Amino acid sequence: MSGPVDIHFAKFIFSRTEEISRQEVCTNDEYSRISERRASLYQKLSASLPTEARALLDEYDCAENLMRGLAYDIMYERGLKDGIELYLKLAMGPLNESMHKDGAYTR
Repeated sequence: MSGPVDIHFAKFIFSRTEEISRQEVCTNDEYSRISERRASLYQKLSASLPTEARALLDEYDCAENLMRGLAYDIMYERGLKDGIELYLKLAMGPLNESMHKDGAYTR
């Protein structure tokens, strides 16, 4: 079961990735060029297929997009956790080295 911290963490990731998408990804010229090229190729491929195959192509495209979105969410979450862990290691310095995995300190 998710606790309050997990819920807030998930909300933070969602809002931050949406913000990054709006401010940085969608305004990136290279991303825009690649996106336009992909859309053009998709339209050409779809138009060249029989109706039944177009439906399969649409399903494939949807599954690919969902899979890619999930992968990006997982990588963002892992990167954020890694950043927090690195910050704590740097901030705690030698104290962190004397700390056991269970959180107890040694002397």
